[in-house]
Amino acid sequence: MHRGAGVARSSWSLRADARPAARGFAPASRRDHSACSARPQTRDAGLGRSPLVARLVANRTQGLGTVDSLYPRSVKLGIEVPRYLGKAAKGACPGFGKREGLMRRADRRPVAGAQGRRGPSRRGLLRITFSWLLWLGFAALGAVAGLWAAATARFLFPNALKEPPQRFKVGFPADYPPAHVESRFKDEHGVWVVHGTYRGQAQIYALSSVCTHLGCITIWQEEQKRFKCPCHGSAFYMDGINYEGPAPRPLERYAIRIADDGQLEVDKSRTYQEELGQWHDPDSYVPT
Repeated sequence: MHRGAGVARSSWSLRADARPAARGFAPASRRDHSACSARPQTRDAGLGRSPLVARLVANRTQGLGTVDSLYPRSVKLGIEVPRYLGKAAKGACPGFGKREGLMRRADRRPVAGAQGRRGPSRRGLLRITFSWLLWLGFAALGAVAGLWAAATARFLFPNALKEPPQRFKVGFPADYPPAHVESRFKDEHGVWVVHGTYRGQAQIYALSSVCTHLGCITIWQEEQKRFKCPCHGSAFYMDGINYEGPAPRPLERYAIRIADDGQLEVDKSRTYQEELGQWHDPDSYVPT
């Protein structure tokens, strides 16, 4: 009789505890005090479950939740942990509400390093995008302003290339021995000053160093006594007549005369072409 009454009372307490838990509230204070005072003194040592563990299993089947998954250490030690704990439950079991509050706060504590793994928020992305667009706009504006300033400066201050004078002196006639080609004025003025012969007459004349084919600069080959175009192979005698390669006509002459001081003066503003019969002009040579 006593045993049956204990079983009936135990089943009644399980049903009574299940009703408030299903509504999300803690069990009544009186029942929790009785549960706290009725904590078992024995633990499951592998021979069988204690009555408390059996009660936890029964509560889980009645919808109170998986207590052993939430608090495995408490279940292992045989401590009764209600699934739904509120303000009433903290005062219902003396000394247990504080521990439950600490455990719940620990569960809500952010995991270390979680903030570092977090991506930027939408507002942060918008701020970064706006900053980049702003910088790009300033860069484009600066580039346009620079181009405008360069164009204005080019318009106001056009390029003034320093060109060598069209007239220049090349020394005295005695400085040029017969059959001599002077190359000192080639790089700066583009002129060969030659003391040679043309149709049996000894002359000092100024030949252009530009090939009549495609405008390459000729070179003087002393051993062959000829002017040679390094680009396409045209060749010219010492007097400037073409005889080899694609050059269509002889080299051009510049005007030359004896200045008031007795020096030879070349004038590049006037040219003379042999195919036009202009080499017979007395201004195209200085007789010797």
